[in-house]
Amino acid sequence: MKKSAVLMIAMLIPFLLSGVSYSEETQDVAILGITLGRSLKESGINECRVDRKFSSKTYKSYVSGDTDCYEEKNMSFSSHKSCLYTVNRKLSFYVTIYVIPLIECDPNSSIQEVQVNLRSDNYGKLLDLMVNKFGQPAKTENSVVQNRMGASFDRVSNIWDIRGHSMYLTNISSKIDEGFLRICHPDQVRRDIEKSKKEDKSDLDKF
Repeated sequence: MKKSAVLMIAMLIPFLLSGVSYSEETQDVAILGITLGRSLKESGINECRVDRKFSSKTYKSYVSGDTDCYEEKNMSFSSHKSCLYTVNRKLSFYVTIYVIPLIECDPNSSIQEVQVNLRSDNYGKLLDLMVNKFGQPAKTENSVVQNRMGASFDRVSNIWDIRGHSMYLTNISSKIDEGFLRICHPDQVRRDIEKSKKEDKSDLDKF
């Protein structure tokens, strides 16, 4: 997921800096029942049922089969607490949905990103859903990528700018057989742009 997000930022930043503007007054954008800028609860998504029998103080086990709810995964490997939130939403094809709140490990914090992993062969289905809901992408790029064996694959990357929310969908992410969708709230877009500017300046100063 992290590699996919880095790839998306690298492609999206030049597009955002090219003059695309957005209103200071953010309008809600929802995808898969998740409203960016609101908390999970405000989006009507509650925590899935916890299976107390198999849970502990540091690990939550959930009742299998629950949908339209979220699960919290403890990703802490040191004294720093780290969490990962996934939303169980059933489509006609399998997707893994991650939500990133403004405040880490706080499901009551406003959602800044939604990331979706899917099989590459379901990319067309997700693209149709995106176009039906948000219209044609503002930009589409075609490129060729290779695996370690030297085989070539066509990558298609699409970018939308909807009411200040940046959206990126590709049929090939960090894995050849995996597609990726990332949608960012305007506040996260601003942070990405500022971070990119600072990194560019730092690199230039050190070069």
